[in-house]
Amino acid sequence: MTNSNRAKVSVCIPVYGVEKYIERCARSLFEQTMKDGIEFIFVNDCTKDKSIEILEQVLGEYPERKEQVKIIHHEKNKGLVAARKTGLAHATGDYIIHCDSDDWVDLNLYETMYNKAVEVNADVVCCPFLQFFSAEKTKVIKPYITGSCIEYIEKNFYFHLNSLCSKLYKKKNVHDETIICPNYIWMGEDLLRNIQMLLKSESIAFVSDVFYFYNCSNLGSMTATFSKKHFEQLLEIEKILELKIPKTQKNLLLLFKQLLLHRSVDCYYEEREKSTQELYYNYWKSVSLSIKIKSLLAKEISFKTKILFLLACVNFKFAAFLYFCYKSHVLLR
Repeated sequence: MTNSNRAKVSVCIPVYGVEKYIERCARSLFEQTMKDGIEFIFVNDCTKDKSIEILEQVLGEYPERKEQVKIIHHEKNKGLVAARKTGLAHATGDYIIHCDSDDWVDLNLYETMYNKAVEVNADVVCCPFLQFFSAEKTKVIKPYITGSCIEYIEKNFYFHLNSLCSKLYKKKNVHDETIICPNYIWMGEDLLRNIQMLLKSESIAFVSDVFYFYNCSNLGSMTATFSKKHFEQLLEIEKILELKIPKTQKNLLLLFKQLLLHRSVDCYYEEREKSTQELYYNYWKSVSLSIKIKSLLAKEISFKTKILFLLACVNFKFAAFLYFCYKSHVLLR
């Protein structure tokens, strides 16, 4: 795409091990109502299956899209974060958004989001997303609508903030060289990127009648289970956020600590390795009582969860045991 015909919207799609899903994803992209000014950047992260072959076959059915599609090939497997970075490096759009290749989107998603961005000159536009577990089980995650980016982070920390693919950002905020997201971070990357980009954004807008569809039926062990490696990655993210969050917004860091505190209780009794149990327990002990109390008083936490958290302040191991006994979430949710 030449500079004279620069894209309005760039969609970055990493591809690895999705031969069962790539056709549905690609068709939802190529059938977008936005016909002009959109580009699709697929990054082949050395997938071992037929994902790219299937993608090329589908693209052949949409000849009008061929000039809008880039397929970038990694020489070796680098992981999701690196694949997303490669996509960003080739993006020319005024606005940029991500899409995972096992998911799919409403056919008018990008036109709707772009039009809203232009209408109000927004730095970021958010849409709802739907978690698809099966035809019988779905869950819609709608963002709390706010007037500022900071307020959005505060109100959406536990749910909507954890999605890159439901947010259309101005190119300048995506390509900001001060954003830190190491390639080894694969747990919490969306949260880490979103917080940094939102802190650089001045205006935010929302659309309510289009959806991004998360394919939760494809949850592998990395997403479906929580492990010591997951927690260690979240600890790394905490260190980065301590550097990136300005002193005037330290309440945002508190929200992340609050998330880790709850995770430490959640995971303690689910973990059978004593050394890993100690990791969770030691993190809990390392956080000051004042932060625990502030976390306990947070409005976003349900009453039943607060009961568990209060018990943890009194006796961590007993509270963790209760969580294990009530794993069905009768107590927590």
